Amino acid sequence: MGFSQAIVLKKTKTTKTGKTRKFPVNETLRKLLLEIMPSWIENPDALVFPSPEGKVIDPHNFLERAWKTILEPLPIVYRSQYNTRHTFITLCLERCVTVQQVANWVGNSPKTIYQHYAGIASTAKVPTFT
Repeated sequence: MGFSQAIVLKKTKTTKTGKTRKFPVNETLRKLLLEIMPSWIENPDALVFPSPEGKVIDPHNFLERAWKTILEPLPIVYRSQYNTRHTFITLCLERCVTVQQVANWVGNSPKTIYQHYAGIASTAKVPTFT
């Protein structure tokens, strides 16, 4: 799947770098996306997550009506939805996805990944060498 645009505050813009980002879709994600948006088969330019009316989601409404509502009953300290990006990057690094690959997926440089994310990732064990 490739991304060359973003919608920010209901306005379409190019990615920060102006480059299309290629993001691999594993089988689990593919099934989820097809369940929520089977019309992609006919219209690959359709919104990934439209509002109930089929329009661009209003960020304030999403935050108040969905995000906070979902997090409220969970034993999780409130975090902004942007933190999901940080979580994704950190989990990839913890699972030994290369910094270069993660940087390509999320549109950052490896330097940015090292500066802002790599120090947060933790390794479970020191490997055994024989």
